[in-house]
Amino acid sequence: MILRLFFWIVPLLVMGFHSAMAAATLGLNYTTIHYQQFRTDYQGKAITLKASHGLMGRKFEYSSNGYVTVLPFSQNRDVDMRFMGANLRGGYAFVSKPKVRISLLLGVYYVTTFVKDDLFGYQNFWGPQVTPSFLWYASSKLTFGLYGKYSTVADGSSGLFGNRELAAGFHLKFGGKSSRPIALTFDFASLEVVIGAVRAESRTVSSGFSFGLF
Repeated sequence: MILRLFFWIVPLLVMGFHSAMAAATLGLNYTTIHYQQFRTDYQGKAITLKASHGLMGRKFEYSSNGYVTVLPFSQNRDVDMRFMGANLRGGYAFVSKPKVRISLLLGVYYVTTFVKDDLFGYQNFWGPQVTPSFLWYASSKLTFGLYGKYSTVADGSSGLFGNRELAAGFHLKFGGKSSRPIALTFDFASLEVVIGAVRAESRTVSSGFSFGLF
């Protein structure tokens, strides 16, 4: 059964990526954070570094991205809270036209936090995700993108369906296919996880820019 799936999937991927476009980006975001866990109510701001890589064929696509807090500031506590996460996704474009592309991607999400002495926060949650995306090619040099994400995550001590992240965002990308584009980005994420018997909630809002490496 596994070999049969392998021999079906590999040719599809090869055909889908035969004339694929590759892209990589690097960006900085201004992020506001609100984190609650039992008696902890952490609020702060941060500069977040983001990086991504993608491959887009006529029907199939792949993307990976990661983010990490590089500079927390304006927090309401005497301790910093840093976030790190990564997404790995692959999917299929159900609509692929000159002006519009609508895709559904499946993949894996990983997220963790860093706090001195582990006073609060969560560590090493990961799980499956589903991400629909929409692209509108307004012109040869302007693209509008929109996405949503639902992910269930666990850390090994809790079930997948007791924890989840909802996220959404959009971007405006300026620049043609032959140039290194610049994009304005906006993202919102809401994470709820159970740590032991304690529920934790995180809300982040990010806005910033990214530029194409190739």
